[in-house]
Amino acid sequence: MDRRRDTKRANVEVDRLSSLPNDLIHKILSLNGLKCAIGNSVLSSRWRYIWTSMPCLDFSCKDFSTLPKFLEYIANVLSRRNNLVQVFSIKFCFIGDFNQAFVQQVLSYAFSHSIQQLSVTCLLDDRIQLPLSLFNSQSLKHLTLTSELIDGSFETFCKAHSLTTASTLSLPSLTTLYLADVTLCNEDNNDQSVGIFSECPNLKNLIIDSIKVKGSDVLHICHHLLSDLTLKCVKGSLNGVNVVAPQLKNLNIRHYLGKDLQYRISAPDLSSLRYNGYHPMDLFTKGFSSLEKVYLGVYSENVAYAHRMLRLLQQLQSVKFLTLSIEIIEILSSSVELISGQPSPFTNLNMLKIYPEKVDLKEQAQKKANMSMEVKNYLLDGSPSTTFILVSREEKVAEMRTKSAQKQMDNLRVRLEREIANLEINMSPMNRGKTLTESDKAIMQEQHIAELEYLTHIEETMTCIDASWEDLNSQIERGKSRISGIISDLHDIKEVMIKLPASNKAELQPRFSSLCSEADIVVNKIMDYVKILCDMKGSRFSVYIHGLATASLQSF
Repeated sequence: MDRRRDTKRANVEVDRLSSLPNDLIHKILSLNGLKCAIGNSVLSSRWRYIWTSMPCLDFSCKDFSTLPKFLEYIANVLSRRNNLVQVFSIKFCFIGDFNQAFVQQVLSYAFSHSIQQLSVTCLLDDRIQLPLSLFNSQSLKHLTLTSELIDGSFETFCKAHSLTTASTLSLPSLTTLYLADVTLCNEDNNDQSVGIFSECPNLKNLIIDSIKVKGSDVLHICHHLLSDLTLKCVKGSLNGVNVVAPQLKNLNIRHYLGKDLQYRISAPDLSSLRYNGYHPMDLFTKGFSSLEKVYLGVYSENVAYAHRMLRLLQQLQSVKFLTLSIEIIEILSSSVELISGQPSPFTNLNMLKIYPEKVDLKEQAQKKANMSMEVKNYLLDGSPSTTFILVSREEKVAEMRTKSAQKQMDNLRVRLEREIANLEINMSPMNRGKTLTESDKAIMQEQHIAELEYLTHIEETMTCIDASWEDLNSQIERGKSRISGIISDLHDIKEVMIKLPASNKAELQPRFSSLCSEADIVVNKIMDYVKILCDMKGSRFSVYIHGLATASLQSF
């Protein structure tokens, strides 16, 4: 009785997904990627060709066991896709050389269909040249170029920066460029003001992550329109970074590993500077008259850096909102003789925040901050009305755990949304049961008769029943895994929340309760889906039995 009620409840639900406009269906299908969208095309005649008009494509060799299968997939997608539909974005991950025909085929297709966003990831197994001349597009606005290691061996690690740029990017519409694990080649360029970005006149946002420079001991970044620059983990034999960007507004530097670098920055309109690193920032500049916000975080506790820290602060005298790591304060507090008698450089300061850069989450009792009165006066005396905030290490731990819980909740909510989308897709053919056309029914009847003949004449009934059981067991295990994963995520979030102070816990509790309610709904929907599958398999077994009985009467 319960089974009939569950099946009836599922059948009365309208096929909401198929009734949505194509644009919205594209967004839902893109959550699981193009390959999954193609697989779902068999669920409904309404969906049969909808993947051919998806504007966002993704090709990854990680999804295929062999290269020939990957190449065949790419060829089929590009040949069958609706060529009248422009391509908005492509994510492309491959192994091997950029000179391979299929790589150029994908790029050519992208650029001929007015692509705006392109992400290319190269899996490295050897040293590879990246001919930037391949990226020839008038429409491309966002470009991501990255490389990844195929395995984690030391030999592969030593080749981590084997993707080397050659020539210059020529992308007139490009506004955002992200480069990660790439070697910039500067061997043939004597003009240091000209780099791979020189022919990207509209470039505004540049992110460089874990790069090397070949042919120079200085990374030069010169661009007249650049407004946002992020530098992460600059590596190799570089001694410094030279930035000339008259319209640069935001500069973000993270440098925990590698050599201690010099930074020569010419950016008169800079309004925000953020630096996180092991060493204090070794900055050389003519000044930042428009500086609003500065965050300086240093891991090192070496008192020998006190002179450099003091010189750095004196170059940031126009700042209005200043955040310093406790480590900087403690180093200065151990060398108060350096600031004795010196006036405060900060005459425009509105807020000073002292914040711990590093904490040990395993420690029950955190180290207390050490800030001398001399250092406090040096920082605040130039602006007596400045708001002063001191964040303890205990508060930092609570903040980190709170953010961790929030991120876990965000991830779980995305997971639940994907589960709902998948269930809508999988339930669609079941919900269509009452709206089958006469032609659909005729086709199903023909398939049914052919199947019965197959079972009767070849005597493969038990094999098919075993296969049905195996498929059903697989679906049950998959449902069990999905439900276990959701409950496990909720448990992990709860474990983090237990360690939070009462105020932080109270702030997150309503959101967590809401998430639990959403998870409960999804878990019940997964259970309903598995029950329906069981009913369908049971009905199929009944068909086998009745079919065989009928066939046996006709045969004997």
